[in-house]
Amino acid sequence: MNLSQWGPARVRPTDRGPRVEWRCAAGRRFTEPFFEDTVRRLPAHVTSIDEAVAWAGVHGSLAPRGFVFH
Repeated sequence: MNLSQWGPARVRPTDRGPRVEWRCAAGRRFTEPFFEDTVRRLPAHVTSIDEAVAWAGVHGSLAPRGFVFH
């Protein structure tokens, strides 16, 4: 699966190892008061942690464009 417009939203432990929940935020601005409010509305896809690491190894990552402290 092409995850280029998807971002990891959370990692959960399972009996098969950690699973990464990805959310597609293509073109979506995070304007709701809380991160979780926006994330809940986005399409989801789940991969293993190994798949996430492999994807990052091939495609790299983006530098942060901002931080929110609260």
